[in-house]
Amino acid sequence: MITVFYTRISHLLKDADFAHYLAQLPEPIQKRISAYKDEYQQQLRLAGKLLLKAMIEDKAPHLKTDDPQYSDYSRPYFPGAHFDFNISHSGDLAVCAYLENGHIGIDVEAIKPTTLLRDLFTDIEWELLNSDPEHNRLFFELWTKKEAVQKANGTGISDDMKTIEVYTNEVWAYNNHWYLYPIPIDDNYCCYAASNLCDQAIVLREFRFP
Repeated sequence: MITVFYTRISHLLKDADFAHYLAQLPEPIQKRISAYKDEYQQQLRLAGKLLLKAMIEDKAPHLKTDDPQYSDYSRPYFPGAHFDFNISHSGDLAVCAYLENGHIGIDVEAIKPTTLLRDLFTDIEWELLNSDPEHNRLFFELWTKKEAVQKANGTGISDDMKTIEVYTNEVWAYNNHWYLYPIPIDDNYCCYAASNLCDQAIVLREFRFP
C-alpha cells in the first residue's frame, strides 16, 4: 500500500505562524529551508518537511525527523527502516509518499503551458505527444513518471530521462522493474508514484496547516 500525505499552501503564512512551524523541525532542516530567498519556496519546502514529520508520527513514531541520513545523491533515508519515503512539491501542493518493504518515488507538477523538449522523450513518446491534442497534459504525465522512477531508484533527477520509456505504467529501468501509479489529488496537477512493488493500493491523507 502506498500512502500519500499531501497539503496545500493556498496563502503565505504570517511570519509568526511560519516561525512557529519552522521551530518544530530540526535546526539543520530549518537552515536549509531558510536558505531559499523566495518566501513561497520556503513555505513549500516547510510544508514538505511538515508532511514528513506527520508521516513519521503516524507510521514510525519511534523515529524522529532529525534521524535521517543522506545518500550520495542527497536522498534522505532512515538507516535500518522497513519503509521508504519521498517528497515533491509544485504550485501550491506538497506531497510525501510512504511505502513499506519497497522503494518509492513521487513527483507532482502543476499543469501549465510548456514547450515540448525532444531530447527528454523516446521516439514512441514523442510520436504520442505530437498526435495528442491534449499534449500539454501528456507532457506532464510522462515527465512525472520519469522523475518518479529516477527518485525511486535513488539517483535523483539526472539527464538520462530519454532512456526511461514510460508510455505504459510498467517500466524497465536501472536493471529493475518499476510500476507507476497515478495519484488523483487535483485535475490541475499531474502526480505519479513509482515503486518496485506491483499492485499497490493508493491511500490519500490530507493535512491542513493554517
